[in-house]
This record gives sequence, structure tokens and C-alpha cells, in this order.
Amino acid sequence: MAEKEEFISILSYEGEENTRNAFPTVKEMTSKINTISCDVLKDNLSDVIGKLEDVVADMPLSDSNYSVDTIKFSLCVDGAGKFSIIGGVSAGFSSTITITLKHR
Repeated sequence: MAEKEEFISILSYEGEENTRNAFPTVKEMTSKINTISCDVLKDNLSDVIGKLEDVVADMPLSDSNYSVDTIKFSLCVDGAGKFSIIGGVSAGFSSTITITLKHR
């Protein structure tokens, strides 16, 4: 028997194209619920976390009396299930999650 694919719903807000104002007013925005495969979200999140780990991998542990122990990133997930550090406008406004990379 085939496994049932699981999905998650993401609420996003989309604004009307407005060349005079980069940020639409609430009146210009509409909400939309997108259903995204959990496998797609897992793959996209794994990809962005791997890239962030690559970015911080070569950071020096300490150059002074202080050191970086923890780095926090707020990631945006858009209506298409794509993650980014800064939310894109192509798929409307997005939800955020925070991930923490801690030095071992």
C-alpha cells in the first residue's frame, strides 16, 4: 500500500501590483492558503540550513576575549514553500521561523 503524502497549509498575503508604493496597504492585500507537500518543505528547509551552515563553518571561534556561540536566523517561508532570509515579493508576504545554529 502506498504511503499517504502529507501536506501543510501556509497562509500568505498578496498585494496588488503598485508601482508607486512597494508596501501595499491592508485594503490592497488578499489572503491565500497554499497547500504544500511536507516533503517539499523538508527538502527546501534542509537545503537552506545546509547553505547557512556552509556560510558560518569557517567563522573563527575567537579572535578576542569574546566568541560567537550561537547564531540565530529568521527564515521566511513563502506561499510556494521556499525559504529565505529576506522574504520575497513574488509570492506575497510570508511566515517566518527562527533557527539557531550553535557551535559544538
